[in-house]
Amino acid sequence: MNDSQQLPSLQPDSVRAALDSYEPEFINDESLMPSAVLIPIIEGAEGPSILFTVRTSRVEHHKGEVSFPGGARDPEDESITHTAIRETHEEVGIEPDKVEVLGRLNDHQTRTGYHITPFVGIVSPGADYDHDRFEVNEIFEVTFADLWETYLKGRQPFTYGQNTIMAYEFHHDGYRIWGATAGILAEFFDVLRAAR
Repeated sequence: MNDSQQLPSLQPDSVRAALDSYEPEFINDESLMPSAVLIPIIEGAEGPSILFTVRTSRVEHHKGEVSFPGGARDPEDESITHTAIRETHEEVGIEPDKVEVLGRLNDHQTRTGYHITPFVGIVSPGADYDHDRFEVNEIFEVTFADLWETYLKGRQPFTYGQNTIMAYEFHHDGYRIWGATAGILAEFFDVLRAAR
């Protein structure tokens, strides 16, 4: 295994430095709904992990899919960063003062008309979770090491409708992480890898 394949550090200073060295791309399209997600890094007994949500069948878009906590920007939100933190609190119960935002990634456009701004944040140890049963069916964590191992395999053939594309896809205990969520996660890993 060469240096670029070794598991990078998820210490806050290392992640912040990697994100600071990255110039994210912005989308300026007012026809899209602005939204934000948070990649929540949790420090656990088995090392750092990343928290995901499984959406319920009651939400309007992406029913039953795995995603990061997040959602559409409210008019009262002070910033798009505030959107990510507010939505994380509403969906999974993590208090805003328990999240340290370390940086952001490229804006993404979804096929459902959303303009997503992804942020990366460290969640304080001992933070409580209590997911919103209307929007979130369940929450789960995957260790960074397991996700990194899948990421190193690269893009795989993925059939969507009549088309086959090369895309990242992650699997964990029956959960399928794909689409925009997998793309955002892989981009975060690209940034960490490039900063080595």
